[in-house]
Amino acid sequence: MTLTEKYPHLLSENPDGSLNLFVDHHMLSTFRLCEAKFAIEHMQNLRVKGLRAWSLEFGIWLHSAFERYYKLQQSGALASSQLEATVPLLTTWSQECMAEWDAKNMDWFASSEAGTYNNKKSYTLGGREGALALLLEYAVFNKDFNKTVIATEVGFGRGKEVPLGFVSVEHWGCPEVENYKGSFWNQVHCYLSGRADLVLQNGAKVGPLDFKTTAYFDGKEHEDFEVHEGITGYIYAIDKVRPELKCRNGWIEHISIASPKDGNKRFKQTLITKTEEQLEDYRQRNLRTCSKLLDVLNGSTPDWNTSVCTNIYHAKCPHHILHRSPTRDYVHIIANSYEKREAWNPETL
Repeated sequence: MTLTEKYPHLLSENPDGSLNLFVDHHMLSTFRLCEAKFAIEHMQNLRVKGLRAWSLEFGIWLHSAFERYYKLQQSGALASSQLEATVPLLTTWSQECMAEWDAKNMDWFASSEAGTYNNKKSYTLGGREGALALLLEYAVFNKDFNKTVIATEVGFGRGKEVPLGFVSVEHWGCPEVENYKGSFWNQVHCYLSGRADLVLQNGAKVGPLDFKTTAYFDGKEHEDFEVHEGITGYIYAIDKVRPELKCRNGWIEHISIASPKDGNKRFKQTLITKTEEQLEDYRQRNLRTCSKLLDVLNGSTPDWNTSVCTNIYHAKCPHHILHRSPTRDYVHIIANSYEKREAWNPETL
């Protein structure tokens, strides 16, 4: 089995024998956080049985809801300055969003089965009623929308739209396969994958908008994204996909999960601006990560970051059950506690 056959969701081969590597921000940041976590989740495509994460599932649901909203905005259906005139459309929109909420069984996160961490997140939002209230508040917040929607759902990846560069490797093949006779790739072309939900224009500034949630606003939300690979990657990607836009900007839409009780805003925007030099630094930084990632794909043992085993995103790492055990028990633990999942595909999320 060649590496492209073993990891078809990550690698493809060109006619000249060189390779292509496709990675997104989630994969790259997971690898930087802990190589062992990356290997389990994105090489073996394994997850702990029954594991559900509020932050991931709520984020996907919310992105889908706002994507629907901005498609209406782009179509001109919400152009009326009178909110009352758009009520039927917004009612249908919110009903579709809540139908998706039900289909995903998001109320599960409030159950005893979900655990304390997930319960707290669901309680902070206010469950299903809180989710609906958040949508309607967002519609009111945007009634005076003064930006132009340039595009929605801008996907990039397998089309090689966003190159990061190439990594030279010596005799890179498939050493775990006896008498392997395939190509030894000396060059691996690396590409960024992903999907920008929204590209906006506000005056002379054009760029992607990314939604980010937080439990409560503390007045320092903007500081969390002044240095952030996610929004920087979107700016870099839009500049490659739509070079005529000369994209150097992006926006973070901050969303408070808890509804403020003091009359303060629930939604805020932060403008992020990057220079050409900063985007080049981003490219080189992520290309270095790709080089290390390729070594692991080619058989190097992935390192553990033991400093996050008991505290990763304010919770115990889901693979703690595996890594606390002797290596000889791994096969048994994986067979009993893990399940195969579909490979992560950022272009379809």
